[in-house]
Amino acid sequence: MAEITQSELDEIVAASIPWVNDLGLAVEAIGEGTCRARLAYDDRKVRPGGTVAGPMLIALASYAAYVAVLSAAGRVELAAVINQSANFFKGTAGDVIAEARIVSRGKRLVTTETRLLAADPADTLLAQVTATYSLPAAKS
Repeated sequence: MAEITQSELDEIVAASIPWVNDLGLAVEAIGEGTCRARLAYDDRKVRPGGTVAGPMLIALASYAAYVAVLSAAGRVELAAVINQSANFFKGTAGDVIAEARIVSRGKRLVTTETRLLAADPADTLLAQVTATYSLPAAKS
């Protein structure tokens, strides 16, 4: 069972990370240590050539990974990415799906892998992003 609900996530977004809504990012599913999110295509999010711009893909991957971390660690809003690496394979001119999952979890560090997929044609791999998040120290 996920340690954070959609309504708790909505509260965090409204209070602290409004750019999520500005970019049109939406969580489709939260599982224990997983998140599936979508970036809706918009002409304002493209690069020359008409494909979704890399910074938009990174924003989607970062958000999905953050939600995956919260889904396992609970409402630790100060979880912060300390390292991120991306490999881009293809472009798309449509919605993008992020499938994030935790691959390693320690006391203070959580490593995630996020696959970015084209919504159409379904499941075309666009990029793979790994990120390590630091969890804040527990209050004593």
